[in-house]
Amino acid sequence: MQFGQFLDHDISLTPEEEVDECCENPENEECFPVLALLKDSFNSQFSQMCAEFTRSVAFCEDEHLPREQFNANTALIDASQIYGSTDAQALLLRSNVNGLLAVGNNSPSIPGNLPALGVGIFHNLFLNEHNRLARQIYAANSALSDEVIYQVARRLVSAQWQNIIYTEYLPAVLGPKTMLNFNLALPASLDDFSVYNPAVDSSILNAFAIAASRFDNSLTNTPNAGNFGMDLMARNIQRGRDHGLPGYNSYRSFCGLSPILSFAPDSRPSDISMSNFALLATVYSSPCQIDLWVGGVAETPVSGALTGPTFNCIMATQFSRLRDGDRFFFTHNGQVGSFTSAQLAQLRARTMRDIICSNSNTPMVRENTLLNGGKLLPCGMGAGNPLNVSLFLP
Repeated sequence: MQFGQFLDHDISLTPEEEVDECCENPENEECFPVLALLKDSFNSQFSQMCAEFTRSVAFCEDEHLPREQFNANTALIDASQIYGSTDAQALLLRSNVNGLLAVGNNSPSIPGNLPALGVGIFHNLFLNEHNRLARQIYAANSALSDEVIYQVARRLVSAQWQNIIYTEYLPAVLGPKTMLNFNLALPASLDDFSVYNPAVDSSILNAFAIAASRFDNSLTNTPNAGNFGMDLMARNIQRGRDHGLPGYNSYRSFCGLSPILSFAPDSRPSDISMSNFALLATVYSSPCQIDLWVGGVAETPVSGALTGPTFNCIMATQFSRLRDGDRFFFTHNGQVGSFTSAQLAQLRARTMRDIICSNSNTPMVRENTLLNGGKLLPCGMGAGNPLNVSLFLP
């Protein structure tokens, strides 16, 4: 879950309007508060009648056109949560000495709960990986400029980041069947390369950013009496409505699944349990009204996956586009800066385990850090798959 949130911070950020007290001023056009919470089993205990909610910032707002939103991050998997999505952000994060990223004198203060802590840990690991590589590059050739060292280290971090997503994270989330059906596996041989397709739009799908990528929110929704926190489920539903997402049935059709025609028992799809189907019928008067996020999390996960067929389809479509439509994806050939087979052999061997072992004092790390099971292996001196930075120097 924390890895998924860290990934989301790389590819998607929807700015929200800065408006206060929407519950007191629901008529404000930038407000969209969640009302009638007295019907909710938790909030009704505390007479909590409204949850604050501000709308996503409109892109080039025109009263004659449908409201559209925008992504404030670079959509590509380029580790922008580490390096920034703009030149100005990137400059603020650099030390301007020997290619290093800036590091504060004190350990970062990470507010909030365990998921926030997990995201902070991933951020520190990859920041440390950049600086570790930058120091090795400087040691290999101290004549290189700060800019060259920074760019080489960044290129190596981004390549490792992409490799971990497509070889460890996506197989764990989507399962082997979806990985195969959408051809998401990286080239099987190091002598093979993937190919950039300029016709592919690599921008972030609304259905992905606002619904499918939030599948793990259904696991973190734990309000506390006296400190209401945030109802992530309600926010996901309201955000989908704010963005005007089509209903769940529309995406079933997009993904080649049969739409739900009614709430009659014989209309229940096999990927939704009887109990969940009955619950949906108590909330919606028609299947056409089911919100995408609600329908997606109601599905039974595909074998070997964490989500059902609709969210699997949306996520697989998104990550296929993020690879094929990225001119500089690390396994593509024929592009400026494409890696050689020898360089790919080292990059493809790097795992999340290697990032942890290389940048922390953790003595034992699972073989696959994104799975609950598996062997705990010692990091130790010289263990893992070290990168020979000399192989990547200009």
